[in-house]
Amino acid sequence: MPKIKTEKAWLGSEAPHSLLLTLKGKRMPRQRRLLAVAICRRLLTEMIDPESRHAVEVAERYADGLADAEELEAAYRAAQQVATRRVEACQTATASESGRLWSVWRLAYAAQLTCGPSGMTDAAGELHKRAARLGGIHEY
Repeated sequence: MPKIKTEKAWLGSEAPHSLLLTLKGKRMPRQRRLLAVAICRRLLTEMIDPESRHAVEVAERYADGLADAEELEAAYRAAQQVATRRVEACQTATASESGRLWSVWRLAYAAQLTCGPSGMTDAAGELHKRAARLGGIHEY
């Protein structure tokens, strides 16, 4: 998977892994957050918790300078509570419901990470896994 070297290639890329590779090791928090938000937006309708969807929206507004750090932190905390609740449900799930519940948790966790002070790469990775399973994103 090649590293993206030009703005034109970045804007035209549909390969999340190439985008993540381009950001690897660079201090580009806005770009990392926006990449995670963009991947989240592809699966926003799959996020069943309003707090998760709200976290994605706040993360995007924060990256664009339209939300402050306090709003970002509040969205992070709300999304974190949802993700915690979801992971607890996964741990006690029966085998037949386990896969579905882990998918729900993965989206909640990724939404939480979009609002986090770091971890946007992790959020993008979690969403890429989920999207690949749904057939929405091809492996690169």
